[in-house]
Amino acid sequence: MIHTVPAHSSDRLRELGLVAALALGLLAVLNLPYIVALTRTDGQVFGGSIVAVPDGHSYLAKMQLGASGALLYTPRFTTEPGFGVILFTFYMALGHLARMTGIAVPALYQIARLVTGLFFLMTAYHVLRPLADTVAGRLKIWAFFFMASGLGWLVTPLTGALSSDLWVAESIPLLSLLANPHFPFAWALLLWLLYTGLPAWSGPNLAWRSLRVAAIAFILAEVYPMAVPTALVTLGAAGALEGLRRRTWSWRAVGPALAAGFTTAPRLLYTAWIVRAQPQIASWNVQNFSPIDGFPLVLAWAGLLLVLAGIGAGWALRSRAASERDQMWVLWLVLGIAAVYFPYELQRRLSLGVLFPMTPLAVLGWRNVLAPRMGRWAATAPWPGAVVLVLSNVLVWAGALAAATSTNPEIFLSTAEARAIAALPGDAVVVAAPELGGFIPTRSDARVVYGHAAETPEAEARRQAVLDFYAGRTPADWLDRFGVNRVFFGPREAALGPQPTLSDEWQLLSDDAGLRVYAREASP
Repeated sequence: MIHTVPAHSSDRLRELGLVAALALGLLAVLNLPYIVALTRTDGQVFGGSIVAVPDGHSYLAKMQLGASGALLYTPRFTTEPGFGVILFTFYMALGHLARMTGIAVPALYQIARLVTGLFFLMTAYHVLRPLADTVAGRLKIWAFFFMASGLGWLVTPLTGALSSDLWVAESIPLLSLLANPHFPFAWALLLWLLYTGLPAWSGPNLAWRSLRVAAIAFILAEVYPMAVPTALVTLGAAGALEGLRRRTWSWRAVGPALAAGFTTAPRLLYTAWIVRAQPQIASWNVQNFSPIDGFPLVLAWAGLLLVLAGIGAGWALRSRAASERDQMWVLWLVLGIAAVYFPYELQRRLSLGVLFPMTPLAVLGWRNVLAPRMGRWAATAPWPGAVVLVLSNVLVWAGALAAATSTNPEIFLSTAEARAIAALPGDAVVVAAPELGGFIPTRSDARVVYGHAAETPEAEARRQAVLDFYAGRTPADWLDRFGVNRVFFGPREAALGPQPTLSDEWQLLSDDAGLRVYAREASP
């Protein structure tokens, strides 16, 4: 069963100091690829993301919009932004913070990654702390959670299918720390929400608990709304189970779930409405699919961890020694897996948090079922298991480090491209090579004909139109359709075809290291 760990305040502070130091050390090692990318001096300018790069461009563009002073969000990877809406407030707020502090948007993005990553690491330790009586035991479980991944390192080479544990960043803790600021922040908020709200874990003060749950849920709905429905269902189901167990209905059981629902319902309803009412976002939404892997490939996502968690769940449901707290882990896991397979176009986004309850259940399975049956082998068996669990994360980190030393055009700009983008006026409407179009809204207020596979309306058609333009298959008056007033032609564009022939109204604005920017005074 899970233990309650008493501690004197001085011992607790020393323990937290040790955890903070270890967390900072982990973040330093984990972010070595970013350090390498940011400190390159060979003319390659880091775009800001190494993992899930197009998504990173999207987040940076939202920050750039906030940094320009905008209060409402409008799509940036399109020539027709439409009316402003209240969405992506986390990144918009970071943009405003960048404007107020004078910190550049790309720099603040990395700072936010580190701060939210530290918050996640410390929160996870706090929630997992009751699983062991000693500091050493708690640190092992904490490290086990953050280092664990699936069997992608084995399944992907054998089958050729890319396993989710190698690329679905929101579903794996270490990948979330590598990817962006809002994944680790959402993980931490979700943990605090359930830790505070679940009746088997929380204290007796209903009013204070409900107030905290309501506040945390409100923030989570702004940072990562896809995590809210599963959290609400988990809180509600836990309250219902407690009522059945005690054969009585109580505010203590359902109060936090009701408080969380009250504060998040307006945001969820508004979001559901606006993604259909705002035409540009609606056109983006219909092409934004992220389905989860099907069986049996999904088994590779958690691999050995899922097997251990299954053993632990069986023990928690059958054993009289299991506590209500232990059984809450089972409830969370079952509802989390059910949510991932709910018929919804963004299933993959619902996988955030599902791996967390597997950790204590795996510990319970090992401690109460497997270790007692392994005798003298129990002391050495965890080591090969740890290697199996960590290999996918090692491969992802090594891949990120290799990408940081590469010249990948989706990750790096040339210095000339960075200068040209920085010089764009706010009313610029730009056509550039597809990869370069992804960078432009992240470093300027300009808009692009094509820049993002999901956030550009009719993305595939517009991408092909850009390719046709640079291949000479489209007449120059095609630019009038989109109101283009800036044309880029540099090494990226030259790889697509000869320089387009432009009319006399176009003037050469700049020629920097082979990157030519053409402009006309006003778009038609």
